[in-house]
Amino acid sequence: MLDIPSDNKKLTRQALDWIEECRQSQASRTAYCRSINQIVETGRNSGPKALLNLLPFLLDRFASHLFSPTELQFTIDYENTYPKNVLEFAKVGARLLSRHWERSNTDMTFARGVYEAGKYGACILKQWVQEEGEKKTPIYHKRLVMPWQFGVYREDENELGKQAAMCETTLMTMPEVWRRIWMLPEAEKLYNRIETHSMRGLMGDTPNSFFHQVLSTSQINTSGQGGAAMPGGIVSLTSDANYPILEPQIGANTVRMHELWVQGEKDYCTIQIIEPDILVSPVYNRSNLLIKDSGLHPYTLIQMNEVSGYFWGRSEISDVVEAQGLLATTADDMKRMLGLQIDKLLGFSGYDGLGDELYDQARGAGYFNMPAGASVNDITPAWVDVLPIMKYLVESINMQSGFPEIMQGRGEPGVRAGVHADTLLKTGSPTLRDRSLLVERQCATAADLTFALKEAKDGKTYWWDGSDIKKADETSFILGDIPEDRRISVDSHSSSPIFADDHRQLVAEGAKLGVVGGHSIIDLLPFPQKALLHAELTEKQAKEAAMLEDLKKNFPEAYEKVLAKGKH
Repeated sequence: MLDIPSDNKKLTRQALDWIEECRQSQASRTAYCRSINQIVETGRNSGPKALLNLLPFLLDRFASHLFSPTELQFTIDYENTYPKNVLEFAKVGARLLSRHWERSNTDMTFARGVYEAGKYGACILKQWVQEEGEKKTPIYHKRLVMPWQFGVYREDENELGKQAAMCETTLMTMPEVWRRIWMLPEAEKLYNRIETHSMRGLMGDTPNSFFHQVLSTSQINTSGQGGAAMPGGIVSLTSDANYPILEPQIGANTVRMHELWVQGEKDYCTIQIIEPDILVSPVYNRSNLLIKDSGLHPYTLIQMNEVSGYFWGRSEISDVVEAQGLLATTADDMKRMLGLQIDKLLGFSGYDGLGDELYDQARGAGYFNMPAGASVNDITPAWVDVLPIMKYLVESINMQSGFPEIMQGRGEPGVRAGVHADTLLKTGSPTLRDRSLLVERQCATAADLTFALKEAKDGKTYWWDGSDIKKADETSFILGDIPEDRRISVDSHSSSPIFADDHRQLVAEGAKLGVVGGHSIIDLLPFPQKALLHAELTEKQAKEAAMLEDLKKNFPEAYEKVLAKGKH
């Protein structure tokens, strides 16, 4: 908890200090993330793109096993026991939450955050609401905040909720700046001051370098290969072996805005400052711009490789970088050997008059004359079979990344039964299962924030029994009627493909034992058009009940036989 000054000038000075403290490691983390991105894109620590690069596939496979938004469903339960109507509130609320994530593509954004977190070690999902139009319709927004755009008060604390201050840095164009400050006193004067500090082509939080760009048309080694030292800040205008990595280019003038979330005595205080020192919020009241007096902030940390005592976690590729580099080098060696086998390396003895020009002409013609006593020797190095080495390196990378062959859909020697294969699959995937459950919990935390936003901003009326208008009116409620001890979780591990088969088998066993009913099966399994299936099942059950009642009245003996058969 930090002391928030009541005077705006003191608040601005204090906020600038907090921003500097939160962004203490921003330059080094930006450099680290840039290095990670280059390694993933090229498959090397430096130099041209690798012939064989497994890192993008590795990250994509890793993220897909941990989280898949295809069948994502949420559930809401309570810590206490409530009547049936309150339980039905939770059922409807969970369905609304699942559909909101699907329709707003929040599930896809979270899935992209899982990929980025595996790549850089951490990623942050931000959610907020803006009221737009005359009717002040709530519009729900979400976006990913990358590690170089975010800073925390203490990097030795792993939880966001325990940070005394958090800082997000974003870029704003000048029209966006005006929309933020037009209502402030002396807005035009502030705008002109901000404009003098804006820059064209400002690239996010890229740290300022002490190197200066040098334009050159000469042959300067910028690839980092060879013995010559590479000058800093070189921009070569000639062809280069380096693999180009594209970055966003912003042509409009932009300026940085810092958004601070500071823990006060009772709630978070949101502080927005546009560089150099323009305080946008709060001008009058110190409050939480997400939900007033809620104690909530808009950020959810996505991180599957946690490191105790270090907030930013660990990249998934950190263990396989060297193996990938060796694989790339081996592929280059194989390419050079293959080229030598085709071109041949020849040695001439007894012929001193053969120069490069004459040799090229002879190769083009296919023959050449040699004096008596001269000879040609094939000195091409023998072919070395590097394919087993490359296969071993690929297997090593897969093993280090947590994907043995059984996890890649391949068979194992000696495995002839599905039960045996399932056992090997489960014993080979504990690390993925553990991290999958961790991501699932982080997804539930983000969904809980989404529900809190809808609960605060959504005034619509819902109902849980729509069989007729009267029942819909009797069973109507708003999201605020749901008790505060609610708990949101991912329903039946529906976010984790690695648990999909286990879940289906568990539902099937429950149905055989009679523990799971027809409606529950529809909710638990990924059926399409669930509402229609529920209605059809209800109609079918009503007809069966009517038939049994008729059988009971007219044919009691047959009715007893049907009941006895149903028990077995």
